[in-house]
Amino acid sequence: MGKSYSFQGVGLQTAQRNQGKKSFDEYIRVYPHLNKISLLTLLEELIFLELVNESIKLKIGQLTKNKTVKSSTAVPSHLLKELQDNLKQIIALKTELGLFESKNKLDAYTDIENLKKKAKVHRQNFPLLYKTTCPFCDKTYSMKRRTEGYEPFITPFFDKGNKILFNRPLMELWYNKVLTTEQTAEVLGVSSDYILWLEEKYFKKNQE
Repeated sequence: MGKSYSFQGVGLQTAQRNQGKKSFDEYIRVYPHLNKISLLTLLEELIFLELVNESIKLKIGQLTKNKTVKSSTAVPSHLLKELQDNLKQIIALKTELGLFESKNKLDAYTDIENLKKKAKVHRQNFPLLYKTTCPFCDKTYSMKRRTEGYEPFITPFFDKGNKILFNRPLMELWYNKVLTTEQTAEVLGVSSDYILWLEEKYFKKNQE
């Protein structure tokens, strides 16, 4: 994503824009987790603030060049406030971008992202290794993990060809009063009313 994203440098002069582009590319090189549009947009804001920070420092340097350190007006208070406010924003953005995280943590993140990209390419190149068939509707679909070596398993909590949560042996136990309505509902993870609905709409009909 970083390679396709173009650094804009809005509000910067030509020299600053060139400097900002170099900083932008360097950040992406050092922090490869900055690979989303939202993060790269924030990175542009960070670079802008960093360049503003340099400009404020230059102004302070020019103003104090011919003044003694003892002078109380050597650094105007409004410039100091601008510098402090700007630094706060820089720190906030760096935190949001994860630039203060440990290198080990960032490296681990990068490794995971690279593996996800490789897995995506592999699925595209070898689609048959990821295809499986639904045992209920017989439709074919793809999964994110290889399906070779696996066999489809039909869950006992759905009747083949139906989408109704249902288990015949369980309902037999309930029907013969081996289990209470509450116990049966707990097994299926439903309400007691659902068990009664099953009896009326589905189980009793299939019993006939």
